[in-house]
Amino acid sequence: MEISEQKREIRIAMLEKLEAEKHKEESAEICSLIRSLPAFTAAKTILAFNPYKRTEPDIRPVLKEAAKRDGVTVLVPEVVSETEMVYIPYGKYAFTAGGLNRLMKEAKAPENM
Repeated sequence: MEISEQKREIRIAMLEKLEAEKHKEESAEICSLIRSLPAFTAAKTILAFNPYKRTEPDIRPVLKEAAKRDGVTVLVPEVVSETEMVYIPYGKYAFTAGGLNRLMKEAKAPENM
């Protein structure tokens, strides 16, 4: 491998690391903001998204905390077909990227949604 190719690979790796660090910092700021919202702390049902890779803020720490609170239900969408999405409880499978796919597809959307 030529030196120019090695330098290019190093630059790409450094850029990816910086982007990952920035994403982590920004996600932490968003989680902090969510925690400070009175509507969030008082909520009994929370409908949220499960973040996709680094294209969306990682709000999983807040979802985990909320899911552990007594009397609080946290729901996230699960796409089951090209035209259908259901809401499923955020639980042990949703704590890891891609984990939602392991949950049962028979989950139903809340009736009042």
